[in-house]
Amino acid sequence: MIRVLCQWGVLILILAIVPVLAPYDPLVVIPEQQLQPPSLIHFFGTDLFGRDVFSRFLYGGQRTFLFALSSTAIAISVIMILRLSTLPFHRFGDGVLGWLNRALLSFPGLVLALGVTSLVGRGDLSILIATGMAQTAPSLALFRSAEREARTSGHIEAAVSLGAGNWHLWRWHVVPTMAPLLLAGIGILFARCLLTNTALSFLGFGGDISAPEWGRMLYEGRQIMRVAPWATLAPGIGITLLVMAASAQLRPE
Repeated sequence: MIRVLCQWGVLILILAIVPVLAPYDPLVVIPEQQLQPPSLIHFFGTDLFGRDVFSRFLYGGQRTFLFALSSTAIAISVIMILRLSTLPFHRFGDGVLGWLNRALLSFPGLVLALGVTSLVGRGDLSILIATGMAQTAPSLALFRSAEREARTSGHIEAAVSLGAGNWHLWRWHVVPTMAPLLLAGIGILFARCLLTNTALSFLGFGGDISAPEWGRMLYEGRQIMRVAPWATLAPGIGITLLVMAASAQLRPE
């Protein structure tokens, strides 16, 4: 577990400092340099407005990562609140939580996210909340499955026979037992939040449209895909690699 957390910390550190490597301001528009192909001056070429794609790729990666991380934290917080609120009610509380989970799973994640953004409105905060709420249901299903499996372990059954209370049992026995599976679940949750965030940005639900973000870059690049494919390939490859890195680093050992 420590190795996995260290790897994740290194990834966060790299994404935090990469904008320092950007050779240009990602917001500066230079019309006379629009649609320049990749070169030693512009490593990933320029977009329709003459902005350096490499600089926007670096800044956009940081922004996209922070968005996905924030949405993941929101989803985890909602799951913990729901579970802790139903924990004192034992089987009845777990039954209510299961019913709520099945109700939420009946809505596709992206459809639920679009519904939330319609209620909350457009903007970066709206995307974070919508993504976190949309990814709560599948992650809650994994959490409940891991908890049910953990409660069948021999040492937990022994603790129950010795009279351990529900809260003590959950805090000191159940959670540590299901920790490896939860780490894998967090990796999957992060990847799903990343894809949902970029999808919402691609559809135009973000805040500042000039701010570099990989989903927004995909939307802008699709208009010039035939003449300047580099503007789309850069964020697309970035999303793919980040999803693969998150899924690989947080798999159970």
